[in-house]
Amino acid sequence: MQAKLSLPRVSGKSLTAFGLLLCGPAAWAGVPVGGTIEYEPLTANVAAVPSLSEWMLVLLGLLLAVMAYRALRGRVNGRLLSNLTLAGGALAAAAAGHGLIQEVRATPAANEQNMSSASGGTVETTAYWTRLTNTSGVPLKIKAIRPNDWSHVVSPPPETPECTVNFVVSPGNTCNVAFDWLDG
Repeated sequence: MQAKLSLPRVSGKSLTAFGLLLCGPAAWAGVPVGGTIEYEPLTANVAAVPSLSEWMLVLLGLLLAVMAYRALRGRVNGRLLSNLTLAGGALAAAAAGHGLIQEVRATPAANEQNMSSASGGTVETTAYWTRLTNTSGVPLKIKAIRPNDWSHVVSPPPETPECTVNFVVSPGNTCNVAFDWLDG
């Protein structure tokens, strides 16, 4: 008499669940993202840099457009080419500044942190997005931004202004820094 080998019956649902478990993506849950932000008091030898305001730049751009139109109209004897060249340039400039397809991500609320020491210090964060507020009463300068071993700095953060090295945060104002996971 031969011994009969019998295997346990496995349902199709169990095989499907096991297959989905094996095919699922790896999750990085529990690995902290973030880093250290160092700040120091602003030294007195900082000078303001003169620049044009946004409205003056817009007016300068309009003046340049009018001058280009008059120059092109005079060269081609008022033909349609000058209008098409100017309109095409404006359209190309407008389209180049805006992406039609962009990445969309859910953004958690900001992790609020204070820079409270007037003599400088560090802020440790383990959050994706940190909003730093200067509560020291003196202007502070961002000295360094060091992500931890599992993350990197994301630019731009969800809100402006962005904390960058040498960025000055006036008393009562904020800056933002965002971290994300390292890929691979």
